[in-house]
Amino acid sequence: MKGVVVGSIKDYYISKKGEDEWFNLLEQVGLDRHKLILASTDFEDASVEKIIDKMADSLQLNTEKLLKELGEYFVTNSTQKLYRYFYKKHNNAKDFLLDMDKLHVQMTSVINEAKPPRFDFEEKDEKTLIIKYKSHRNMLSYVEGAAIGVGKVYNNKLTVNKIGDDKIEVKFN
Repeated sequence: MKGVVVGSIKDYYISKKGEDEWFNLLEQVGLDRHKLILASTDFEDASVEKIIDKMADSLQLNTEKLLKELGEYFVTNSTQKLYRYFYKKHNNAKDFLLDMDKLHVQMTSVINEAKPPRFDFEEKDEKTLIIKYKSHRNMLSYVEGAAIGVGKVYNNKLTVNKIGDDKIEVKFN
C-alpha cells in the first residue's frame, strides 16, 4: 500500500490519540517509528492490516467502522491538502465518483508497483450509483467511507450502503 494512504491513517490516529501513541502503535506492530511516510513510500499490506487492527483495538471500534472512518477522513482531510485540484474538475459528488477509477489510474501511473483499487460503475437510475470495488485488499468499508466523504466535500446529501462483498450503493438525495 502506498504511503499516501498510510500517511492519512497516521494523521487520523494522531488526531484521536496523539503522536506518542502513534509511535507506540508502530512499535507494537514491529515497524520502524522513524520510517518516512511519503506518498510513494511502499508499505506491506500485512503491516497496514496490523496497524488498522491495533488502531481498532485502541479506539474501541470494530475494523469495519474504523475503515469507514479512515476512508471518510482520507477524502475530507488528506486529499483536500494533497489533491484538491482533482475535485475542482467536478461540480458534484456523483461526477467525481464516476471519475474515481480514472483518477486512481492517473495518480498511480508514475508510481512504481502501485496496485490501486479499480472501480466499475452502474447507474441504476438518475439518483442511484452502484460502485463495484476490485482489489485484493479487503477495504470495501474504506470505499464506503470515502464515498460519504466525497458527498461532504461537495456538500451533496447522499446515503451509502454495502450491497455485497464488493459493491456499494450510493443514493443521491
